[in-house]
Amino acid sequence: MKLSSILNKDLIFFDADLKDYKKVYELVSEKISEKYNLNKKNIYQAFMERDKLGHSLTPKGIALPHGRIDNFDDLIIAIVKTKNSISIANGKAKLFITLLTSNTGSHLYLKSLAGFAKLISKYSDECLNISSRDEFIDFINSLDIRVDEPIRIKEIMDDRKIVVRKNEKLTDVMDKMKKYDMTYLPVVDKNDHYIGKVEIVSILKIAYPNYVLMMSDLSFLENLRPFEDFANKEKELTVEDIYIKDDKKIINENGTIIGLGFLLVKNKWHHITVVNEDNEVLGVITARDMLHNIIRA
Repeated sequence: MKLSSILNKDLIFFDADLKDYKKVYELVSEKISEKYNLNKKNIYQAFMERDKLGHSLTPKGIALPHGRIDNFDDLIIAIVKTKNSISIANGKAKLFITLLTSNTGSHLYLKSLAGFAKLISKYSDECLNISSRDEFIDFINSLDIRVDEPIRIKEIMDDRKIVVRKNEKLTDVMDKMKKYDMTYLPVVDKNDHYIGKVEIVSILKIAYPNYVLMMSDLSFLENLRPFEDFANKEKELTVEDIYIKDDKKIINENGTIIGLGFLLVKNKWHHITVVNEDNEVLGVITARDMLHNIIRA
């Protein structure tokens, strides 16, 4: 099943003269209510409730609002492109792709969400430059994005490919962790093949000698001396000194979400490095990604 096949022409609106994102929700709620005989207020409240968890907004101005309602076993997609950009959260949006589903969610809902995420990541400019609903539907159809296949890890992973090498100083590693908000990084060799990982906890250990770690409590120590020494060591030590070699926390990009969840739960892992068939790092995936993209998508 193609993504374009679940779009309803009657629920796609272009050049909407709206100046508040809540008005977008009102328009969508009204049109869905009319077409599917659903309670307009419940639809509107579903979008507003989901917004309390945060807005899904891209830097280029595409929003992905979604809501869940009781006693409803379907997926409805409504799309609104406004005449001008509208302020929402900490940015602005001009294209709103809204999804409404049941409180229990559905496989089609998750696949559609993943499909639109894929669309936005690759074709934001094209979508924003389209001027009519017919043109929009034709464009989506031409991309052949499918929604009838299992959700793969590559669809929800962090694909920024932030990696480090054995010769990098720990001070540079921590700068990367800070910049990209990560607590671990894959380590690769000169051919970009995965060879292990470095974790923030492993780095922090250099502030505490082994004899200190044998103690049960350091609450009596009030000064920051361990971290004063740490500041000097981080400039001298490299990844090779502390990284975890041959770490087995890796998974193929084509693995399924069910398989991923099983590994996280069974092994009590919080993150896994994603690789391809040649053991090249493609990105990382974490339990937090499961929360944001599956459990609370």
